[in-house]
Amino acid sequence: MKSKKSLAKVAIASTLALTSTVAIVYATPKFKEVQKANNEDKFELVVEKVDSDTVKVALDNIEDIPKALQFSVKLEGASLKDGKNSIKDLITSEVETRLSNKDYSSSSNEILVDYTVNEENNTIDVLITAENSIPKTGNKIEVFELDVKSPDSTNLLAKGEAPKYKVIPTSNYEYKYISNTNKEYYTTNVEYNKNNIITMNTAPKISLEYKYLEVTDGEKLELTAENLGISMSDDDKDDKLKLEVKKGKDIITEFVEDKPGIYDLQCTVIDSFGERSDTVTVQVNVVQDDIKTPPTFTQNGEELKDITIDAGERFEPLDGVKAIDAKGREVADIKVTSDKDIDLDPEADTEYKITYTAIDTYGNKGEKTITLTVKANKAPVILGVKDHVLKVGDKFDPKDDVTVEDEDKNIELQVESNVNTSIPGTYRVLYSATDSKGKTTKVQSKVVVNPKITSINKAPVIYAEDRTIKVGDYFDPLDGVKAIDPEDNDITNDIVVTGDIVDVNTPGEYKITYTVEDSQKAKTTKTIKVTVEKNISLATSITIDSKINQLYIGSSSILTATVNKEADIKDIEWSTSDENIAEIEVLGRDAKVIAKSEGQVTITASTIDGSNKSDSLTIDIINFDNNDEIPSFIVSIVDKDIVTPLYGIGDVNDPLVLEVKNTTVEEFNKFIKDLEKLKTTLEDKYVDGNSTVYKIKVEKKINLFKFFKDSNDGYIEIRIDNRLDNYENFKDQLDLLLDAPENPGDGNNPGDENNPEDGNNPGNGNNPEDGNNPSDGNNHGDGNNSGDGENSEIGNNSGNGGNSGEENNTEIEDSNNKDNVGKLPITGQESIIGFIGIAALGTGAFLLRKKKKEK
Repeated sequence: MKSKKSLAKVAIASTLALTSTVAIVYATPKFKEVQKANNEDKFELVVEKVDSDTVKVALDNIEDIPKALQFSVKLEGASLKDGKNSIKDLITSEVETRLSNKDYSSSSNEILVDYTVNEENNTIDVLITAENSIPKTGNKIEVFELDVKSPDSTNLLAKGEAPKYKVIPTSNYEYKYISNTNKEYYTTNVEYNKNNIITMNTAPKISLEYKYLEVTDGEKLELTAENLGISMSDDDKDDKLKLEVKKGKDIITEFVEDKPGIYDLQCTVIDSFGERSDTVTVQVNVVQDDIKTPPTFTQNGEELKDITIDAGERFEPLDGVKAIDAKGREVADIKVTSDKDIDLDPEADTEYKITYTAIDTYGNKGEKTITLTVKANKAPVILGVKDHVLKVGDKFDPKDDVTVEDEDKNIELQVESNVNTSIPGTYRVLYSATDSKGKTTKVQSKVVVNPKITSINKAPVIYAEDRTIKVGDYFDPLDGVKAIDPEDNDITNDIVVTGDIVDVNTPGEYKITYTVEDSQKAKTTKTIKVTVEKNISLATSITIDSKINQLYIGSSSILTATVNKEADIKDIEWSTSDENIAEIEVLGRDAKVIAKSEGQVTITASTIDGSNKSDSLTIDIINFDNNDEIPSFIVSIVDKDIVTPLYGIGDVNDPLVLEVKNTTVEEFNKFIKDLEKLKTTLEDKYVDGNSTVYKIKVEKKINLFKFFKDSNDGYIEIRIDNRLDNYENFKDQLDLLLDAPENPGDGNNPGDENNPEDGNNPGNGNNPEDGNNPSDGNNHGDGNNSGDGENSEIGNNSGNGGNSGEENNTEIEDSNNKDNVGKLPITGQESIIGFIGIAALGTGAFLLRKKKKEK
């Protein structure tokens, strides 16, 4: 490129004149116009963004072959980074490319360009001349690229805003070019895109991991970059990007299609400045799912149910009815049939079977049959009509106390009456009512008007009752008092009050006398008692009676509370700190606490008399299955289908409380059998409200070689509500179990109580032929003589070869001998000695059995 300074403009213009015989007016020199063409409004300034700070300027609609070109542009909102050094000539490089490609007929095409930058006005004046022609593509000449800067770029980008600018034609500047045939084209009305606001930021980039996705029909595809396999990036730091997805011309955020096929989605990334990336296409293949579930039917969003209407009502079988397939989509075609012709105004209530049928896109057929009940229209019912006997002069309204009942509301009652209470006689009153469907009911009554008979004057009646008020209350002796005379009617205003003066500040009883006289001097007197009571006694304390600190999830417990006896009002209000953990069911003054979920909850009992007294307790709601404080042998007998664990951990101070459910006798037998696996001792039996309570000590049957490892006894309480269906049976089973002897002895002697010789010798009185096994003290025997080989005694020695003890060891009860085994220390020398003694006892029994077998 050859660029000349401003001083050379005249020379450039002269050169142009020599080569083209026509001059372009530039600056001061004046040249005559040789040939003009009528080409106004043909020029278009085209500005395209190259990168964040570079823009390309071109002229379009140059239809002829240009040899000289003159125009000017203005920068708004930006300036050149480095004056003329920021202008990159595109014409010279294009000429060189075409010369090297031998696109010209001649071997040279020298180009002269001149740029005048006016920094004050921010304009660039351009003059270009060519030896032969200025290169263009189509009708477009790409002139130069400009590197620009913004005066406030740093501050705007820091705030997340991109600097914006425009490149526009310089106002009132003539755009002109001369063709290679010396035709001149010019205009000051240059076309350009007035909305082409350029931002100084880099356009985002988009890349596609895969171009093909597959979903089933009706499946919702969220159109995120991750789901579509799209990567988005931007060279501008911290620029926020969003993905725009179009299906056809519509922008969509999710893709759902019911019809199988392949759909194209056009995806573009847009940054926070509105810059757009290239557009890529993702294809989505919608395949039909394999669904076997038939459609279901709804009406107004709910399950389609039986319908009842009154006669004459409109019935449209498809109103609000939809068939919904397994994927929640509406099935378009619904067929409706009825078992008979529908009469919407039957003489009697009538039922119809209405069947709805729909087939979804998978070929699944759904059917639903409902019952349509049409209630026959019934005639209105007129109530309150009766015969009347009146005296001359009495008031009479035939509509008094007469009403109409019907399916229709507000039916008007028609009355035809000619009753004249001034004239004695017998009259008829006709009542009628017609509903909206035309059914009419008629009722008639008789009214007799008798002559007025003079009667003996009757004394008036005073209506007044004894009254009780509190100290300080307002008191008016005539409040609620009336005097009614048979002849004079209400004569309350004639009452005279005498008697005590009621002092509302002094408790006590006062007497007040009322006297009234009618128009014929008949007098009535009545005396009442007025009691002034002291104010109520407020509660001074409230106490929750039986405080518990634990409940298991799914259980409940009834709490009671006591208000001090001097309080006049003893009602109680219960509350819970968290209904999600435990809720309250109020039972009169008591409350049932129902454990719902794990956590800690506070239950509060409060007075309601205004004394603001309260008491509370904190309960830990825990999961029974996760409570490792309860001995495992006790946990093993708890079947929550039969009993509900309420609270407790199974020790003597905190027994595990079990409440029997309303189950069957057979199920309760299973619980009894599990309980029989333990040694049970009834500690107490008592009645608590509606329940019978058994407090039981349970002891584990200890394996001879394992009894040192675990605690072997515990305590449970079994509560049986006397309102259960099988209460008596449950109680009888427990009584039978707990009243049975612990072993054939007396519970303290491991010997045979039937042997008078020595009840303390485990080898004496336990003859194998008596069916009792003395080896462990816990085997009551099965009635079979151990000598016949039916009962194993210890360890691996089995009489019948098919039955041995648990883990090939003999089980013994841990409390069989309270003087010996029950008191064995857990550790130390004495425990070892005790263990050796038990082992010796078992070994002796084994040798004795073996010896007898050898005999």
